Amino acid sequence: MNDVSSFDLGRYRLFQGLSSTALTEISADLRTLTFAAGDYVCRQGESGESLFLVQTGLIEVWLETGAEKKLVRRLRQGEVVGEMALLTGEPRSASVVAAVASTVLELDASTFSRIVARHPTIIRNIAVILVQRQYADTHVMLRRDRGEAVALIFGPSCRQAAPFVAEATEQASVQEPAIIDLGLGIRATPNRCRETDVSEALVQLETLLHQRERVLIFVEASQRDLPALLTHVDRVVCLLNATEAARYGDAIGSGLPAELVRVGGGK
Repeated sequence: MNDVSSFDLGRYRLFQGLSSTALTEISADLRTLTFAAGDYVCRQGESGESLFLVQTGLIEVWLETGAEKKLVRRLRQGEVVGEMALLTGEPRSASVVAAVASTVLELDASTFSRIVARHPTIIRNIAVILVQRQYADTHVMLRRDRGEAVALIFGPSCRQAAPFVAEATEQASVQEPAIIDLGLGIRATPNRCRETDVSEALVQLETLLHQRERVLIFVEASQRDLPALLTHVDRVVCLLNATEAARYGDAIGSGLPAELVRVGGGK
């Protein structure tokens, strides 16, 4: 069972051009699967017995070669993954992992064949998706087509300064950055959005990075899922006193370019 309506299904590029009657029929054949952050949706080398449609969350496609892993792309709501193995019968060419808590709709091979026989438009839609994906991949190789993600980490001693830092940053920028407030109580404006957890912040981040030159995430150092958040940013700025720097240093890590703004003596 799933709770996907024909209206929701019509938003997926895979099903564009299909009638509401056809979409209602297809929705009955879909299986809803949920994944926690880090869970594999499918693994490289497995037989491709189904495709997946991203319903919520953020999905990553990884190419795994021995001990090395390379991020190929990130997929958001409305996108499809796993269709090539389904079409060619070859093993899956990459692994698909939930970057955050995510929900996908699964369409198995036998059902897919039956649906395509009735609605060949789906094959045309897949061809369009593949061409657009190839163009996007080439485009990324030619130039950076996304903005810079910066995490501003505030220690408890200076979290009250977050609204002032947000205003000062906006005023100092030629192009006003987008700001994601992750629990610091910054006043909302058209260029600022509030999120309550890291999963939702990451989904918002992926969208904003294609719209703005810079996206700032304001977050407190005590945020439980801070390490997961930092794997998705390009740079880190920390506002901490000495005690907080020692306490939260492990969570912040040293794998990213980081600037430490030491605040007070620290106790």
